[in-house]
Amino acid sequence: MDGFVMAEKSNTNEDAAQTALMCQFCDQQNIKWKCVDCDILLCSSCKEKIHKKLKSADKHKILSIQDIGKNSSTAKKVNSNIVTVTITHLVLSTGAAVLDTESIFQLFVSYNFLGIKAHELETPFSLPKPKAEQPINFNFSKTFHVDMATNYPKRKYLAGMLLPDDPDGGSMGKKYCCVPLCHNTSDTVTENGSKVILHRFPMSEKKSHIKRQWITRVNNVRANFVVNDSSRICSEHFEGPFTDQSLPTRFPSKPQKEVKTRRPLLKYELNVDNNNNIPPCDTNEPY
Repeated sequence: MDGFVMAEKSNTNEDAAQTALMCQFCDQQNIKWKCVDCDILLCSSCKEKIHKKLKSADKHKILSIQDIGKNSSTAKKVNSNIVTVTITHLVLSTGAAVLDTESIFQLFVSYNFLGIKAHELETPFSLPKPKAEQPINFNFSKTFHVDMATNYPKRKYLAGMLLPDDPDGGSMGKKYCCVPLCHNTSDTVTENGSKVILHRFPMSEKKSHIKRQWITRVNNVRANFVVNDSSRICSEHFEGPFTDQSLPTRFPSKPQKEVKTRRPLLKYELNVDNNNNIPPCDTNEPY
């Protein structure tokens, strides 16, 4: 089940008139710079200590605030005390479990944001369940105040998501396994009490062949699968403990339990030559 949720910052003219311009990372008012690519204002300290560590920051265009003008409409637009989340549409992917559930006729959307209770974030209406790959449009928006004076914790939480060491990688909600018929999430606990691990698809050029193999495995049961930044495969679809280096299985209807690997040399014990030499393991072979 794929949905599209768009979050955008906005502010009223009254907010812009009453609020001093502040660094988007530390909320200091002594701003000196603006990153054109990120569309944020920065103090000198955060420019060097935080922004420089962001992905591809070395290619970003940084301008002095004096060159922009503190009273420019562009600068005021960045200084936002309101976040608006818009749920535009929902698409059910081919193979989604809800498509085959005859007892479900209507669908609504719920999401996680800033620790707010789930029932407060649901769309206030439901729509008829669509066919696979056909969108249903909600176009529902909800605004959240993240001003410095009364919502400081929420503001700092959002600012922390921009940091390069954010443990959630900028994600505000739970993550899901993209394998059809698997309902594991980042909150799932296995039978032995350990948490399920969700693995990203390899993205580096050196591991592009592994990425292609992962996609092929998913395509075996989910045609036309397209990987994106949020795509994950849970650890229960891998054999052995070395899930970050191996290939997922061919995906049974339910996640399989991890199995203990055999001794590395056991596979080659019958291939010892006259000099008792053992052939090396094929490092490209999946565990």
